[in-house]
Amino acid sequence: RQQVPELAQRAVHHVDAVGKHLLVHLEQWVVRVHLGMHGAWHHYAAHETWKRPQWQASVELYFAAQTFVCFNAQDVELLRPVQLRPSTIGHLGPDLLSPHCDMQQVMRRALAKPAATPLIDLLLDQHVSAGLGNVYKNEILFIHRHHPLTPRQALDTPALQALFVTGQRLMQQNLGGWRRTTTYDRRTGSLGPKVERLYVYGHRDCPVCTTRLCGEILGRHRRKTYWCPSCQPMPDETAC
Repeated sequence: RQQVPELAQRAVHHVDAVGKHLLVHLEQWVVRVHLGMHGAWHHYAAHETWKRPQWQASVELYFAAQTFVCFNAQDVELLRPVQLRPSTIGHLGPDLLSPHCDMQQVMRRALAKPAATPLIDLLLDQHVSAGLGNVYKNEILFIHRHHPLTPRQALDTPALQALFVTGQRLMQQNLGGWRRTTTYDRRTGSLGPKVERLYVYGHRDCPVCTTRLCGEILGRHRRKTYWCPSCQPMPDETAC
């Protein structure tokens, strides 16, 4: 971490979010931050104590009355606007959290993938849509009762689109800064402390039928995957 004199006294014109990339546009400069798996932005009042140690800070933006800190970013880059390369973010699919998200473009990209592509790989493919992560992948497939290794070709277009629409809804309802939840919408009120925040991710038993959940490292991205063998069956599947 080092100070960047070029950014001193520069005004922030606007900020764009594209998947896990955040583009902070200042006068004549752009700070590109890729959160990766562990990155997180924090917002503090001036002189407020940080919730994480400074050695974990990847970016620190100081303003008169507030500070924005990004901890544990995967990648940070200082660019001139003309240096924003298509290879950096241009390959990403539509951002599901963007108010201008083109769901038809998402579907065109999804349907262009090989027919045998497992749903777990399709949902995590940032070339198809930008933003979905591993927790949402697990929760979406449980909500729609699909086995993680179900091939894309097994779903018709409306059923396939429903997965991304659900992912979009789940992410939108978690924009409030609270702990991520998929079982209910905090914007409309909490259901109480005994309600589990997630359906299957990190759990032992199915919340619907109480069957012991399967949990394995699966897919091209090699991420932990949870599913219920009873609620999310796959033809000729062997017991896990």
